[in-house]
Amino acid sequence: MSGNFLPTLFLRAWDGYSYFLRVYRYRCEQLGAKGCSDNKIKIWFRLFWRVCIQKKKILFCPEAPKPLFVIYKILLFLGYRVTVDPSHTVHMGMKWLNAFDGSPFLPEVPIFQKMNQGPSKIPIVNMYCPDVSKRQVSAAFEKVFGYSVSIDPRVYQGKCVMKSNWNGLHVGQVLDCPLVEKEEGFVYENLLNNEVANGLVEDIRVPIFKGTIPFIYLKYRPVDERLVDRAHVNKKVIIAEVNERLSPGEVEKVGSFTRELGLDYGEIDILRHKDDGKIYIVDVNPNPAGPPEPITPDDSKAAIVRLAQAFEAAFMHSPIPSD
Repeated sequence: MSGNFLPTLFLRAWDGYSYFLRVYRYRCEQLGAKGCSDNKIKIWFRLFWRVCIQKKKILFCPEAPKPLFVIYKILLFLGYRVTVDPSHTVHMGMKWLNAFDGSPFLPEVPIFQKMNQGPSKIPIVNMYCPDVSKRQVSAAFEKVFGYSVSIDPRVYQGKCVMKSNWNGLHVGQVLDCPLVEKEEGFVYENLLNNEVANGLVEDIRVPIFKGTIPFIYLKYRPVDERLVDRAHVNKKVIIAEVNERLSPGEVEKVGSFTRELGLDYGEIDILRHKDDGKIYIVDVNPNPAGPPEPITPDDSKAAIVRLAQAFEAAFMHSPIPSD
């Protein structure tokens, strides 16, 4: 055993140092700290305490997030380790499914049910959010807001949107109602008028952390591509403050909606219908990638910093300095 002790100790020390340098470089990049500035020195000492002394770790089940996801970037900026091994000592847990197949269902995680009991229980993000399908989102929205985006295409008069009940597939089309019958696996919604100038539509993308919204993204694409939320059709993505698009009452209801759905962390797609002035929640993503393209590099960096601060304040109860 003594023969393996020193090599093992060296490997652990090297792993810790390598991770510290990776976090340090990423944090300096996001904060725009360059050269031999005092700011870089402050970042170094703060990260040494966080990464090498506190050593906070988050358990993800059943999968660890991939680098394209926002939470991966948030935790890298904060210097939190990620593990999928429940035997590790962790500070919180997070239900996570990379879900490239568009599945809206987060699986049951027995280890989280056990960890969420007793005096030593730890917070589990999205523990009670098993279903973010379009149908479930619509039901929760109607319960909280008192009006609905869903329609029955067999009796509705006018244009509607038919789209997949699953997430992120961008399978949908605009149809003229009434229809003879509904297709299985699809939902039918009112065609919302969110058109702005120059033939573009505006989507409001809302990051949310336990009911707190740090900022919003405004996404613009051509009206004839309104159902295709992809980087290659988006013309512009900018960061805006919450009060630029949502009233205090609407923000409060969005928070109530997330509690109804059981969503602790994720991103929400909201459209404002110009015909009645109301907002409509049309999609929820508990595992968002991003920041969304084509956002500018400076806005992307600013977004990660603000998202990390919001995450820390919501789940770790210790707001981080802005450096």
